[in-house]
Amino acid sequence: MFDGIIHRVDIHNTAGYVSGNAVFTAVAPKKGVSRLAIQFAANASAILSMTINDGTTTATVTLNGGNALVANALYRFDVMVMSGKTYGLTYASNATLLLVSVDEIVQES
Repeated sequence: MFDGIIHRVDIHNTAGYVSGNAVFTAVAPKKGVSRLAIQFAANASAILSMTINDGTTTATVTLNGGNALVANALYRFDVMVMSGKTYGLTYASNATLLLVSVDEIVQES
């Protein structure tokens, strides 16, 4: 069950993304445990990573099993997240971001 969907990030056809910079940062879940539904497409093939920060330490994990995303293809990732942490994405290529959409699916308490 869920309480609702909160649209958190919306990037569409944005040129000039520089490799290694943050696609977005500091998405903090609104409730204890929720899920981020991430849709991502770019015009260049590269590895997509998620940063997780607990206020003291930042960890980075790769999405898609560490494999490069195919250019011009749409990917979707569902990631369980917890309040008290912030989440962000980085992409390992200069690219046009065709679509970056992040929705928070808020879990029922």
